Amino acid sequence: MVRPHLFALTEGQRWVRSFDSKADTTAAAISSVDRPAGAVLDRRMASERQTDAAGRSYVTTIKPLPWERFTVPSTDGTLEIDAVDHAPGGAF
Repeated sequence: MVRPHLFALTEGQRWVRSFDSKADTTAAAISSVDRPAGAVLDRRMASERQTDAAGRSYVTTIKPLPWERFTVPSTDGTLEIDAVDHAPGGAF
């Protein structure tokens, strides 16, 4: 059975690695390009809170970088192409 409140977990640029739901509470492991998977609790879509201390510690110490978005011209100059790049943390 699909529960409508689960769809809010997939909003934004992130990956839902796993989830489970019971009554009005959903627990999920969600990651993004600049954050490792961590446990998130969602109660009736009222709030979402990160509960993973290890993930917070990693982000504070390593400071991962988000995607860099930019536009590049095609070889003949007639088009612009949207692109993304992800440099390793601390590389620049």
